[in-house]
Amino acid sequence: IIRVIGRYWEEGKEEDYRVTLKAQCDNKTIERDLKVGKPGKLGNSYNDSRDVFHNTISIDNICIEAGGKNGIPPQVIKGQMQKETDFKNAYRYEPFVDISYQSNDEIKKELFDSYDYFTVASTNMGTINIPSSHTNVSPISYPNQPKKIGDFFVENIWKYIQRPNNDNSNLPKVVGSETKKTGNLTETLREIYDESVNNKEKNPLNKAVDSLKKYVKSDSFKVRNMYAQTRIIASYGMLQQTFYDAHYKKLAGFSVSNSNQTPELLNEKDYSMKSYTERIGKLTKKRTGNNWSDGYEKGWEKILKNYNPGEKGYEKDVLENSKSFLPVK
Repeated sequence: IIRVIGRYWEEGKEEDYRVTLKAQCDNKTIERDLKVGKPGKLGNSYNDSRDVFHNTISIDNICIEAGGKNGIPPQVIKGQMQKETDFKNAYRYEPFVDISYQSNDEIKKELFDSYDYFTVASTNMGTINIPSSHTNVSPISYPNQPKKIGDFFVENIWKYIQRPNNDNSNLPKVVGSETKKTGNLTETLREIYDESVNNKEKNPLNKAVDSLKKYVKSDSFKVRNMYAQTRIIASYGMLQQTFYDAHYKKLAGFSVSNSNQTPELLNEKDYSMKSYTERIGKLTKKRTGNNWSDGYEKGWEKILKNYNPGEKGYEKDVLENSKSFLPVK
């Protein structure tokens, strides 16, 4: 069995893309030309969805084209979409990344103070408007009024709470807030939760969350009055591309200095796929040569782990998802 990993699409040649395989043994070289066929679809589920404008789109065609042109197995892309958002045009503000960045003078100057196109201030959401045509966004629409970090967090608190297992083997946490720099709200939540559990109170998590809301609104949470940078410090689209990451990695032209590309464009498929393929392409290019000595699965595990090092098991989840989306004619 020969497994070929790489591109199978070139503009104008997508129906007749060919590769040459070479094998050498005892000073003899054998060459064989192979025609690499473009898949017809990826599995039998989640083949279509709706884009940010409510138009019907083919998830399969998007993944097949992006994968074919960039040498990424299309089922991996589709597996990532399922893992990240279940194929939704998602928006998610990251308050604790925001706190960390606004607390760093160097980062604050680069991301928020040098240009005001997308920076939230007391009277506006940036000097460049948020697209009004993005009507299919979840789980919440783009914020359109300036809010303080504390107020935004309290209003959307359950989106950031990780619930405990039934046997309490996995304690609750405030996702992203596990350090002093980000307020360590997880520690505060767990203290109240543990006390409620020990006292055998009903709904200990609800009580802990209610107490956490009061704490965040108080002067004890000193960063609560920073304005939430809900445009720059957010992730967008089916693949949850973060705007600040696109800025720092110079992906697809996104930058706080580029007034022509708003952060919200990462929720449109063309911009999203360009940013994604550039980002993951940087990781695939780090592999040397054409032979993946550690094999297909292990090779992609390493790439995906580097793609999202912050989530344990991310790479295995994506590859497991991809098994449901294997290419078929």
